[in-house]
Amino acid sequence: MKKLLYLALVICVVSLASCGGGCDTLDISEAATKISEAAQAYGADQSTANCDAYKAAIDQYISDLDDCDLVPQETIDEFQAERDALTC
Repeated sequence: MKKLLYLALVICVVSLASCGGGCDTLDISEAATKISEAAQAYGADQSTANCDAYKAAIDQYISDLDDCDLVPQETIDEFQAERDALTC
């Protein structure tokens, strides 16, 4: 599941590089970096604090994607599914 999340994350960042109206690519890039860092931390130590940080990073990323019509809903759903699968 995490490999799928990383793949989706890369696709989103590449797709959003040319995203114009409705997308703040800087915010989305920063949120993507935070997801990556939080996922790595959680993978190394599955503590409640790391899980909560990972969830928060996903939440922020989904929030940043709200106004971007160039990101497929399927991608957002994958991130939401990853978040929902976390048990902390």
